Amino acid sequence: MPCHFDKFLKGEILNLNRSKTFKITLLLIFILTIYFFIYQHILYADINEIIPETSVTKPIQNKTFTDPVLKTSVTRITDAKKMGYSGIVPDYSKRQAWNCDETLFILKTCDGKTLLFDAKTNNFIKELQGVEGEDIFWHPTNSNFIYFNPDNTLYLFNIKNNTKEIVYKFNDFDFANTRAEGNLSNDGRFYAVAGQNYDQKTSVVTFKELQLLDIYSGKIISKLKFPVKIENFDWVSVSPKGNFIIVDYADDISSRFHGVEVYDRNFNFLWQKSLGAGHSDLGIDDNGDEVLIMDIYDPERNKTIIKKFSLKDGSATELLEVSQFFDLHISCRNI
Repeated sequence: MPCHFDKFLKGEILNLNRSKTFKITLLLIFILTIYFFIYQHILYADINEIIPETSVTKPIQNKTFTDPVLKTSVTRITDAKKMGYSGIVPDYSKRQAWNCDETLFILKTCDGKTLLFDAKTNNFIKELQGVEGEDIFWHPTNSNFIYFNPDNTLYLFNIKNNTKEIVYKFNDFDFANTRAEGNLSNDGRFYAVAGQNYDQKTSVVTFKELQLLDIYSGKIISKLKFPVKIENFDWVSVSPKGNFIIVDYADDISSRFHGVEVYDRNFNFLWQKSLGAGHSDLGIDDNGDEVLIMDIYDPERNKTIIKKFSLKDGSATELLEVSQFFDLHISCRNI
């Protein structure tokens, strides 16, 4: 408080002769003082405060321990060296690790092998021989099947007998996939890909065309040729309900075939936004609407903002503001 507060009390407040107004005034001063202290403490808290690294000995495989700093339960489920691999990691956050009844899950090795685990015990079951590539998806309703695409061919793999069958081959391309970040529609019917050809002499990959496959019928139902040379292509995906196709070119240019573009199932253009290269995923909100959830750095606010974009019309809703230092990965795999 200012240094003349005592004089103010003696010269002014005491003239109230301990009236009810005086008591209420003191109470209000007290409450406001506490309120502004707490408010400023929260408002100006150091968002860059460093949480110390947990100091624990290397945990034993399949043993659970409590993190001494965050107080969370942690279980080590792999030992790559003991298992004979150079490293074991989860797939990208957009990809569902568990099968449809959550009895199994898959992890990847650092050289691209796919490993199968028991979800109840976390025990390693086996390596899924030949299951590799940028696109690997669990079947949405059959817990024993996995879709995978190592190049230009989508296969269905049976984990029980280790057999595979061709679902569809994209014959016009050397590679045809989502570029490792897309998904099938939730019912497993639609699969959007970017067709690419590889020049062995120059080692240059050329993006040729976007296609939407109807897995049920085994036919391509819509296409979109790239009109110009594409340099910043990131990923493509069909939406969860199969109504939209989303393409991220991972730049912040406000024109066609840049930023994020959204089409209907027939590749009719709907909207475009220069959203840059933020992390994102596709999902369904509480209203049942298909949405894109994406983190975007706002230079004017110097913050990272998580936003929801309606796939229908591109309308945006701000969901959360976090520190500019946060590098977020987003998952909407709650299906």
